[in-house]
Amino acid sequence: MRLKFLSVSSLRLKIILSGLAVFAVAGASMLLAVDFVLQSASDQETQRAVSINQALLSSALTPLVAVADVGALQELATDLVQRSNLAWVSVQDEQGIRLAEAGSPSLSSVSVHEIPLVLAEHTYGRARFGIDHGAFDLASKKALARLVAVIVALLAVGAITQVLIASRITRRLVVLRDAAQAVAQGQWQTQVDTAGTDEIADVAKAFSLMGAAIALRMEAVLEAQSRLQRVVESLSEGVLFHDAAGNLLECNDAATQLLGLDRTQMQRQSAPPAGWKMVHPNGAEVTRDDLPNHRALAQRAMVVRQIMKLALPDGTERWLSANATPLSQPGQDALYGAVTSLTDVTDHVLAQERARHSQMELERKVAQRTQHLQDALARLQLLQVELVEAQKLASLGSMVAGISHELNTPIGVAVTCASSLRDLMAHTSKMVASGAVSRSSMQHSITTAQEMADLVLKSAEKAAALITSFKRVAVDDVSEQRRSFELAGLVDDLLLTLKHILKECRWSLETDVEPGLVFDSFPGPLDQVLTNLIQNAQFHAFGSHSQGTLRIEARRVRESAEIVLRDDGVGMPADVVQRVFEPFFTTRLGQGGSGLGLSIVRTLVTKKLGGTIRVDSEPGVGTTFTLLIPLVAPQFEASMSADAGGGSDIPLNQPESP
Repeated sequence: MRLKFLSVSSLRLKIILSGLAVFAVAGASMLLAVDFVLQSASDQETQRAVSINQALLSSALTPLVAVADVGALQELATDLVQRSNLAWVSVQDEQGIRLAEAGSPSLSSVSVHEIPLVLAEHTYGRARFGIDHGAFDLASKKALARLVAVIVALLAVGAITQVLIASRITRRLVVLRDAAQAVAQGQWQTQVDTAGTDEIADVAKAFSLMGAAIALRMEAVLEAQSRLQRVVESLSEGVLFHDAAGNLLECNDAATQLLGLDRTQMQRQSAPPAGWKMVHPNGAEVTRDDLPNHRALAQRAMVVRQIMKLALPDGTERWLSANATPLSQPGQDALYGAVTSLTDVTDHVLAQERARHSQMELERKVAQRTQHLQDALARLQLLQVELVEAQKLASLGSMVAGISHELNTPIGVAVTCASSLRDLMAHTSKMVASGAVSRSSMQHSITTAQEMADLVLKSAEKAAALITSFKRVAVDDVSEQRRSFELAGLVDDLLLTLKHILKECRWSLETDVEPGLVFDSFPGPLDQVLTNLIQNAQFHAFGSHSQGTLRIEARRVRESAEIVLRDDGVGMPADVVQRVFEPFFTTRLGQGGSGLGLSIVRTLVTKKLGGTIRVDSEPGVGTTFTLLIPLVAPQFEASMSADAGGGSDIPLNQPESP
């Protein structure tokens, strides 16, 4: 404390010196003020004496100088020096000749003055005199000396007072300092005396509150630190704490187990110890700068999932996944360390390696299976083409059978009429040869012959029309050549060829085709589409004994024709509607259904004819197929082998099913 008292930086010494400085400045100011006042008083007194003596000397000496009475002048000058405050007097005439002088002009306390001696506006000479103010100066000095003594006494009292006040203040500050040091050393419950109402008491109260708050905070910090320690120790991941230089400061038990070292061996390590080897997944060795904590400190950013293989001296190999985070104080840029977490991912890496080998094997098998499937698909497409061709031939055979059946009637009538006509003509010829023919019998024979000839002609024309329709439909179905045709004529020809089938059905077929719908397209595929849809209605919508109506409607929609086939048959459920265009999907499996009819229809409509097809159906209500086909087909022709792929090529702007 004594050393502190003598120290220049001591608060007590600063308070004392500051008080003494204040008193010294105040005393000096007072001395200067008193000296100024005394000097002013001396100057005023001197000026007053000068004024009085000037008047006295002027009135007393001027008459004597005027008459040049030297003796009287000398006597008067001596009397004035002895009886007044004049220290000396000297009188001169107007030529500067000294007439009289009394006193000594050499005194230091004498102030010298000079006045002219004027009488009746005429100057007879000059008088010089000195005024002695030594007594006044002596009195002033005595007053200043007494004032200095008073000021010195006040300074001594002030110094003692300052020492007492400083001692009291510094004692309380020392108490606060000691308490702060105790808190800094961990004695957070330290209390200080808070009595009083001055500022130091307020500081003591604030310090007590701060100490209590610090105690609460530190207890919470210690508890959090304890919890964090327990959490870190309970982690299965290894946790490492490094300083800013990369040296290891602390780690948990999991880290020692992962790395195969105890904490003493790991302490202050900045790089893997001798005998260790760490490599990247690509086989390159991990250098000191490649370690996660060094990278995090160098990059000032997190390092996430750095995979490394650790080879220990005993031959053990482990795969580790490391995350590293640089550490800094809040609001500061400087880094003070890094924390690294290590996870053993050996099982995961080995599992990935096995999975990679398994995937390669699987890819090999998938490639083999894909090749097998491609071969099967090629065979299936070939089979589909063959089935399409077979269906064409079957349709053609059915058409041939129907046409043959239809031709039997007109040809039979023509044969019967021709045979009867031959017999009639033979009988008439005999009658003419025998001369037994009459006019009436001849007329009868001619009339009968004409009627028979008309029957033969009509039957031949009917047969020719059937053959022409058959030939056109057959040629279109087989050749699939592009040409111009009218939709109404194509539908009429198609119904004519299917007449033998339709007349055996209990359901009826109606048409409402807008006339003048001329296509530049492929009549064969369109004929096949309509045939398949009509047969689909025959087998699925109505069956063999159901009654109902299938209506074919067609109208122009801009540059396309909308063809609608609407039946009031049994309809289809939603799940069937969703799959109705799939190849080989049929609801008559094992009953003669191949499942290719509607698939071929969709392929022909979308590929060959460049149109779209949509189906709407409801059980018990019926089914509607809506075709939108361009009047001018696209300028390409896809082979049936490519088209046989089925439903994946439906235009995207039209759904496969409602």
